[in-house]
Parts: sequence; C-alpha cells; structure tokens
Amino acid sequence: MTVSKGRLTPEQIELLHHVELAQAGWQDRLVDQLVISAALAASAPLSAQVISGNLSGIVDLPDITEITRRSIQRLISSRTLVEVQKGEYAPAELTRREAGERRVRAAEIEAGARALFESIAAQEAPGFQPSSKWDWFREKCLLPLVRTLGARTYELLSGGATAENAAKELVGFLNTVPVEERPGIRRAVEQFFASSEQCVRDFVLRQLHGYLLSLAASLPSGSLDSLQSGRGGPLQLKLFLDTNFLFSVLGLHENPANQAAADLVALLNSIKPRVRATLYVIPLTVDEVRRTLNRL
Repeated sequence: MTVSKGRLTPEQIELLHHVELAQAGWQDRLVDQLVISAALAASAPLSAQVISGNLSGIVDLPDITEITRRSIQRLISSRTLVEVQKGEYAPAELTRREAGERRVRAAEIEAGARALFESIAAQEAPGFQPSSKWDWFREKCLLPLVRTLGARTYELLSGGATAENAAKELVGFLNTVPVEERPGIRRAVEQFFASSEQCVRDFVLRQLHGYLLSLAASLPSGSLDSLQSGRGGPLQLKLFLDTNFLFSVLGLHENPANQAAADLVALLNSIKPRVRATLYVIPLTVDEVRRTLNRL
C-alpha cells in the first residue's frame, strides 16, 4: 500500500509543522495547509480541479475532489483564500505575508543546521567532496532515515542506547560514499544528530513531523479497523472531568472553554467504534457543583 505518494517541499513541511495530530480535526487542517501550499506555489489563480490534482500527488485520500472543495470553502470563509474569478482561487495578501515570514524562519533554521553539518564533515571527512555535502546529507541520508525510522528518528536526537540502535540504520545510506571516507562521514552524521544546537532539532523534527502527518492522512480506515481488531477490543479511556468542563457541557456558564468541551463530546461520539471512553467525576467536584447550583 502506498501511503505517501510524493516528497513534501520545504514550504509544505513548514506549513504542516503547525498541524498537531493530537488535535481534533487535524486531517481537515492538514488538507487546508496543503491547499494553501498549492495556492502559494502557483504563479496564477488555481481551479479546484488543479488543487485537487496537486494534493493527490502528495497523499492518498478518498474522495479527494470533495475533500478539496470543502477545504477551499473553509479557507474562503476564514479569508485565507480569495476567489479571484469564478472557480479560481489565490491566497489572500495576509496569507502570503505570513507564509513569507514562515519561509524566512525555515530558511534560518536550515542555514544553521547546514553550517553545522558542513563544519563537522570538513573535520571528520575532509576527502569527501560531493558538489554539496549538505545536499548529499539531506537527500541521501536524512530524508531516507526519516522514512525508514519514522518516529524512531527522535532517538537520534535524544542520545543514549536507543540512539545507538537507531544509528545502525546509517550504514545502509553510506553506499554512495567512498569506502575510505565512510567512517568519517558516519562520525559526522552521528555528531550532527547528537548536537545540542536548537536548529538541528528544529530542522530534523520538521522533516519528521511532515512525513508522519502525510502518512497518517493517507492511512485508510480499513487499516485502522485492522489495528483495532488486533488489539482484541476497543481502546479504553478514563477521563476525569473538572467543574468548568461540566458547566460547559451543561451550558451553565459563559466560558471560552465551552467550545472545547463541545468539541471533545463530539470527538468521543465520533470515535465510539474504536475508543470506549468512561467519564468520571470525583466527589470533590460533585460537591463544588452542588454548592454552585444551590447559589443559583
């Protein structure tokens, strides 16, 4: 099964970096960011059909045409996209400006990571002279490692025994390096991942996050059902509710958390086939609710 059909561009990775898998509605936000990315990369307004084709080259999603149409409508409602002419869409000026600021920040992060790797590589493997040490590392080592290790890529940044296990995967990506330079290049790569520089962590984790998000978006419901059956039953969750959450659910006060509470209830209903959630209230919360209601 192909779950990730195309490489993500740096601009797409930067946009997807802001999508959190743990948040409700993450898949819609993922599609929205990919739609924005397609519109930003174009030199002229795009039709929904062209945008849909762009997305289908990146992730496998069912009903991509309808998914794209709903995303465009959301983005127009939020004034992120504008309909320049009938059926053709372009980013709003604020969207372009914010994207430009993110690109500058992403370029700064990559520049810092690149300078560090090239410095280490020059010391550890001075005889290794590709046209660009950084391009070789990014294309032939880092991105293949991310695709191979997945979430275990984080082990390379965390150090310890787990990092040693993950680093063994490096051997398979050094075939393009002259034999006499391989030990030095391996040391350079390992030192890069072990660095405490924030730009290294930021750059690597952005690549990892974008890759995992594209995988998660493409995972078909059948695969989720198979995973669920392999567990032997639905996932069990125990949630303890506080007073504010109860008041929000019951509509007894005006609070910014009201929408979050409603979203959680909706999410629990939508995942019932796979996740069984039991809600609990501790006696202290019951007493607090009772005292508050008695004062009304």
